[in-house]
Amino acid sequence: NLGRVMVTGVAEVDSDLFGRYCTLQAAYEKMAAAGEIAPMAAFTQLRRMSELLGIAGPKSRTMGAPAAVEVNPFAMLDAGKEG
Repeated sequence: NLGRVMVTGVAEVDSDLFGRYCTLQAAYEKMAAAGEIAPMAAFTQLRRMSELLGIAGPKSRTMGAPAAVEVNPFAMLDAGKEG
């Protein structure tokens, strides 16, 4: 989710929130892998954190895809030429 979070324009002040989100997400995934059902509070908190980080909810739907970076495959060839 790091790429998705970065696209939303979060700042360094959001790093603690993102860290807590990752920790809770990892705990949820560990429980799911073990066949356990996480408490509803965990689902609710993950949803809230996702919305605050801009990767879930209405804000994430209007953001759109990140802009594509145009790459020139011939740029290396031009770098060696003197103009």
